[in-house]
Amino acid sequence: MYLDFEANRSKEIFTKYVDSVLAKCAKIRSLIGDLQKNYPTDATAKKAIATLNADLVTLDNEYNRLSTHVAEGERDNYNKECTKIAQNEAKIRSAKRHFQKKEVSDPNPSSLPLQGTEPIGGEPEQQPVSEPMTFRDDYMRHRDLVGLPRSQDVFRKIELDPNLSMNLPRPNANAGAVLDHAIKVFEGLLEKNKPMTFKVGITHDAWIRWHNRTFGYKHSKDKFGHLVVVYAAANPYGPSFLEAASCVSQILTAQAVAADMGKGRAAACGVDTWASCHLQNSERDAQRTLKKQKSKLDIPVSSVTSSGCKVPWISPESWLRFIVTKGLWPMMAGCDVHDYDGAARNWLQFWKTYQQIHPDFELFHMENVDLSRTAAWLIHGDEGRTLKRNGLMVTSVQSALGRGFDEKRVHGQNADSAKLRVNFAGHSFTTRYVVNTMPKTAYESNPGIFHETMGHISASLNRCLREGFEDVSRGEKFHVVVLGVKGDAPYLAKVGNFYRTYNTTAKRGEERGPPKGTCPYCLAGTREFPGEEIATTNPKWLLTMGVKLPWVQCPAVIKNLVHDCGDPAAFFKSDIWHVVHLGFGRSWVASTVQLVLQQLPCSNLEEKWEYLTEDYLRWCHDNKKQAHISKISPYLMSYGDHGGAMGNWHKAALTTNFLQWIVVLLGKVAPDRAGLLLQCRTATYRLNSMFSLLYRAGAFLTENEAAFASEQGLQFLRTYAFLAESMYRDSKQWLWPLYPKLHVFHHLMLEMHFTGSKVKTCPNPMLFACQIDEDTVGKTSRLSRKVNIRLVAQRALDRYLTAAYTAFAKAKLLA
Repeated sequence: MYLDFEANRSKEIFTKYVDSVLAKCAKIRSLIGDLQKNYPTDATAKKAIATLNADLVTLDNEYNRLSTHVAEGERDNYNKECTKIAQNEAKIRSAKRHFQKKEVSDPNPSSLPLQGTEPIGGEPEQQPVSEPMTFRDDYMRHRDLVGLPRSQDVFRKIELDPNLSMNLPRPNANAGAVLDHAIKVFEGLLEKNKPMTFKVGITHDAWIRWHNRTFGYKHSKDKFGHLVVVYAAANPYGPSFLEAASCVSQILTAQAVAADMGKGRAAACGVDTWASCHLQNSERDAQRTLKKQKSKLDIPVSSVTSSGCKVPWISPESWLRFIVTKGLWPMMAGCDVHDYDGAARNWLQFWKTYQQIHPDFELFHMENVDLSRTAAWLIHGDEGRTLKRNGLMVTSVQSALGRGFDEKRVHGQNADSAKLRVNFAGHSFTTRYVVNTMPKTAYESNPGIFHETMGHISASLNRCLREGFEDVSRGEKFHVVVLGVKGDAPYLAKVGNFYRTYNTTAKRGEERGPPKGTCPYCLAGTREFPGEEIATTNPKWLLTMGVKLPWVQCPAVIKNLVHDCGDPAAFFKSDIWHVVHLGFGRSWVASTVQLVLQQLPCSNLEEKWEYLTEDYLRWCHDNKKQAHISKISPYLMSYGDHGGAMGNWHKAALTTNFLQWIVVLLGKVAPDRAGLLLQCRTATYRLNSMFSLLYRAGAFLTENEAAFASEQGLQFLRTYAFLAESMYRDSKQWLWPLYPKLHVFHHLMLEMHFTGSKVKTCPNPMLFACQIDEDTVGKTSRLSRKVNIRLVAQRALDRYLTAAYTAFAKAKLLA
């Protein structure tokens, strides 16, 4: 193998300098932001900001020039010509500072496009375009764009270039308006220039994307003639909100297709119905067309009155009617569509086991209830993000039983068909049934709207139990009973009116009054019952479970639905997935990584972070895992954050990756003298083993499964408590912080431990986990971003029913 050492050296020089310039740009932008935030009116600060902006432009130009050299080098394998360029770059090799006075002033410092002048008897001489001209400054109308330091430079270059132009939508336009604007601009260009070769793309600088000699459109083989900017965002996430077509774009497309096909063919295939929709009422007409063509679920969207406001909803009774009439009842029990006998066996077995665990559940004291035809449902709610990142509360119902986990993600599940399974497999729209979407602007100022709506939902669910719905074709009546409400801690606190929850923990050593406590299930967090007691199977708070209700005003779901009268708070189910993967699992990883840094074979801290990054990415590649990140940084791992190493990421899958990778990493590094890293590795392995068992188990754990899982979890908690105490004694109390989610996890482990040994079985905590529910919330929220914000609740439900129809049809669940 031939190695070009000179080329490798050139590549290394280029790469290091480009990274250095990019880092400097980021630091300057951060400094400018801090100055604008902290000293908005100070004259000295304004002068400094102007100077920094000018320096930033210079650095941006330098970065773009070097990026071009890097691209050319990658193309030519850093040949001798590139090596020569690298050797001639005195700044790259010797300068340690990036700001230097220029010995000769640059006649064109802003890299403006040049125009030619024709001297007598010679080649055209290039001169900068003259400055005296009027700028349109379209970007000045957009508040987000004005605040960016690069905006003026970027848009100035666009307006000065005859090959570039911009046609931006109105300020604060929603996703649908932006798409409509882009469609109209494109149609105008097509009408003017057809036949037209075109390309749609995203870039951070249109001028560079046009003029760059390596990848610029100006030098493309396709010979593009012009570049039009139709949308500009202040961050890279703006374009992601333009995910799907608006109804207007659908209608315009149908009109164009109908014109090409002709009236006869368009009428035969239904395109003319779409083409006849009105653009001014596009959403309304589109929904009517979808209903007429039976391309959405046949479930009515009605409204209820809450706090004097009409709130759109899909009643749970409507969902039960749809499920029964469409022959989908066996699916509720994890059976095939036509297996009604198997569904009856599964529900009878489910309630028999559940009665052993919760004998005081009110359902078991009701008369004339056929448990073999009674399904167990759960209520879930969470807040998603609608247009402009506003909150949207999505409430749904679902069956407790299903087909287990997706075999592609969880291998090795028991193939026993008679085993009751959790409800994780399949498209989330076919297993989760949305009943209400409510924008945060509605319930933030008036919480009564949310609570009254939950009252309507729970009252409808109560009728599903008391009255049920009869399948006329089979002569059988089916019922639904709600086991509980599940979700993350903020949602449970909201729907349960909790005054004793995770955010009522004592913030300081001395509080004005007695602490309220941190747990809705017990009195942990009060003065006599510390919630941080996690290293034992007999904590002081254990005897206080169910002693005092965590609310003053009884929640609507407790008023309307059957529950365990001995412990009503147990109706609200904690989610082990949120507790670990979006909770203390992050602090465990961040604290362990900070301890590992001391043992890595690197000379400085920067090299240690690079070592961790390379090792993690290599592990992801070898194990065919999606990395989710490109770099492990001090910020990601809360390095230097003395408020607590909490881990600065919000993706649960990343926590899963880290927990598996850490076991491998700790097996390679040298052990520390105190043996803490060995304990970290053992505890992480235990936590992974616990989840591995839970994901492969059924809806109920056997005695042995409950004993194994609870022992792994309790041993992990003992190690966590030991490490937290050790770090506190070493004055590193920010590592392994103790906070309420550890206490909730302790509850779950002790429930498995005691119930499994007493009853010989216990519910699988994954029965109340919310991974798939989060997917439902996310997809529904994305649908809501394309509709009018004033009708977001109604339109989001309409679009959800359309998307759900597609999911049901693909799963072959609709006859």
